[in-house]
Amino acid sequence: GGGGGGGGPGGGARPRPGLGARRDNEAEDKIDIPSTLVSIIIGKQGMTIRGIQERSGGKVDIYNHDPSRADARQLQRAMDAGVPPGQAAVMLRGSADSVAKARAEVENVIQQHQNRQAQNQWGRGGYVPQNAMHSSQRGGGYVPTAQQPPPPPMPPPPVQSEWTAYSDEQGRTFYYNTRTGESSWTVPEGYVTN
Repeated sequence: GGGGGGGGPGGGARPRPGLGARRDNEAEDKIDIPSTLVSIIIGKQGMTIRGIQERSGGKVDIYNHDPSRADARQLQRAMDAGVPPGQAAVMLRGSADSVAKARAEVENVIQQHQNRQAQNQWGRGGYVPQNAMHSSQRGGGYVPTAQQPPPPPMPPPPVQSEWTAYSDEQGRTFYYNTRTGESSWTVPEGYVTN
């Protein structure tokens, strides 16, 4: 398809995002996110956002209203788009199908990031196998986030405790998580006695 107009000099007459002024066959969507997620969506050297655009066929622009992370031109674009301070807007444009695909991709990137954050929280305080702590360094190099397989979906909250209490040879009690394989000497959060 043909390229769209840029946002560079002389682009001041360009309408605000989300306010129409698009080709008849073009659709738009907007996802509001905290500014802290902008780097997650862009990815290392732009790999993630480029991959989203290539796979979806849509155009993805980010309007970041964070003075510590955006230059003056980016801040002005964000303010013109009505993005509040500390927030960012992910603007999606293209055919209706490509915009829907791009939205799903962006939401998936955010969900994967949140899943990794949650997994990092669960790993604190208990036994974590040594090889799990440095998985990004295995194979001798960096593996870009966009190429890693997605983490398994989050399971529903357990009805009964996933933790079981056992005793070692000295009679000390330890706890084992039947779902994650994690063990802990301290009573884990979520442990329910039967």
